[in-house]
Amino acid sequence: MGSVIGLSSNMAVSDESLGSLTEDVPKLWASPDDPPVVPEFPETLEGFKYKFNDKGQLRHIETGEPFIFNVRPEGVSYNQRRYEALGEIVTEYVFDLLENELELERMDLPVDALDMEAVTFLYMSPGAMLREKAMILVHGDGVVRAGQWSRKLIINEGLDIGSQIPFIKRAMSEGYGVFVMNTNQCRQLVNGKDKTVRGCSCPEEQMVYVWDRFILPSTDIKHVFIVAHSYGGMASLYMLHQRRDHLEKFAALALTDSAHNILHLGGDASLMQLLREKICNWVSSDLDLDEPVAEIQFKECKCVSAGTTKHEETSWKAFHSIFKWFDEHLKALEDDTIVLDTAAGGDRIEL
Repeated sequence: MGSVIGLSSNMAVSDESLGSLTEDVPKLWASPDDPPVVPEFPETLEGFKYKFNDKGQLRHIETGEPFIFNVRPEGVSYNQRRYEALGEIVTEYVFDLLENELELERMDLPVDALDMEAVTFLYMSPGAMLREKAMILVHGDGVVRAGQWSRKLIINEGLDIGSQIPFIKRAMSEGYGVFVMNTNQCRQLVNGKDKTVRGCSCPEEQMVYVWDRFILPSTDIKHVFIVAHSYGGMASLYMLHQRRDHLEKFAALALTDSAHNILHLGGDASLMQLLREKICNWVSSDLDLDEPVAEIQFKECKCVSAGTTKHEETSWKAFHSIFKWFDEHLKALEDDTIVLDTAAGGDRIEL
């Protein structure tokens, strides 16, 4: 899981630590007798005087400078609220890119939702259920939504580094049907009432729902590859455990600094075998990319270095290695062999 980092002038806090941060910082009012002052923030990027440039980097419209978090050195709570408000706009901006630039289809869940029922959604590439191979992208927990690996990286480094867009573009160009999960959105306000989404009440349940409603019914999908970051690994492994008798289509799972714990899955022998053969975890490490890592905590699956010590960067850093590893598994499936030893381009043996 990510940890809170220093509030420097050009960095924001970890996406996965926002919930508790504002509870322990100074309030926005001067004395107990004064009413709280709730700051109002713009509702557009332009209102914040920022925009994404041609390289997908967030820059100030007037100065061209990167995002500055610490605009009020004495106002920690204000700075954090401002960052969160900007983050919500960035989320909608990414949704817009998925829908209008990549032309993904937004599908409401549950698929048979009634009027006034709480819903969530996922994104699918056109004709995703008609492709022979599919890729499912699963973000971690916290404030991130569909299309994001890390909101912090999107804001501070750019869309190519913090979003799932490079994965989506490459997967589509290589003929994958792409499913972009939105597992943190499991509740919705309906007529002022906070309601849980039926069948998708948590990330784990949503993964099972999508497998049952989109993957299994497709007669065209033969091979399913999953990329899951942080807690997305736990949600993905939960789905594999729950559907362990219906995994004929499962090809491989690439984890990036996964937060899974096999003990939560009952130590199922068949799943343990699956972990050893078809799952690799690219973990934060100071070793070179793809170097084996002796991860005692996650010894049930292969662990290699993502080439970075920063949790939120692991998906971006492992990008090329993941696709190369998937290619190896796809070739092995076509040749009726299994991949051994190395994560990025392992040896194969005939079955």
